Amino acid sequence: MLILLLDVWKCFRAKRFGQHPLRQTLLVWFQWVVAHLRDTGKALFHQGDINRWINLLGQQHRPSGIFFEFVPADEIFHDNPTRLRLADVEIGANYALIINNNAGLWGYNIGDTVAFVSKAPYRLKVTGRIKHFISAFGEHVIGKEVEAAMLTVTRALGVRTVEFTVAPQVKPPEGGLPYHEWLVEFEQEPADLADFARQLDAAMVAQSIYYQDLIAGNILQPLKIRSLPRDAFRDYMKTLGKLGGQNKVPRLSNDRDIATQLIGSSAG
Repeated sequence: MLILLLDVWKCFRAKRFGQHPLRQTLLVWFQWVVAHLRDTGKALFHQGDINRWINLLGQQHRPSGIFFEFVPADEIFHDNPTRLRLADVEIGANYALIINNNAGLWGYNIGDTVAFVSKAPYRLKVTGRIKHFISAFGEHVIGKEVEAAMLTVTRALGVRTVEFTVAPQVKPPEGGLPYHEWLVEFEQEPADLADFARQLDAAMVAQSIYYQDLIAGNILQPLKIRSLPRDAFRDYMKTLGKLGGQNKVPRLSNDRDIATQLIGSSAG
């Protein structure tokens, strides 16, 4: 029995469960075992020993050799961004997840953005990918922001989209200031596409202070929408050999490679 208890203890300690719900289950189990052994005159542990072991679980806040940091998503492109410990995160804020470990990863950005939904216990959800961004002009727009803006406007106007992606138009062929081009496949195109674009641009201004600054400073003109024909995204993914639910077109990119191929395949 002693060997069994030690094996269970080592398993739980090695995984560093912290405030995991199984911590309480383990405590109850240990108490039951000790009570049973005492009843049979074969007690191996004292209550104080059990409490010390259980408390050790609560001190393990992170896996062995790994330290997590959380950088506010809107600072990830800064030269010296804020790097928060787990204890300093805020519920609902969007963070880029950074890993340090003794295997050689130091300050490694894994490319995911996360948001905490609870701190007791700590629970989080993945909100997007920081690797998908537009920063052709220093605007640092990320996937979560374009998705939130699109959702706000489509809900307000009762419009439904099939798919969309965003790309920078650095040197517009028609002249004028650069802008973000949104390539959108609608289930049914809005009656007033220009008004839809205006509201979408306003939603983006509300989502990103960097985008707002570039619009206000006449560095960028408001976004423009290119409505794509039905199955445009499906046909594009098919040409890549990536047709299927596990493959998706990035919400945005920092070049026009995807946009050019989508426009070309739609025209053909």
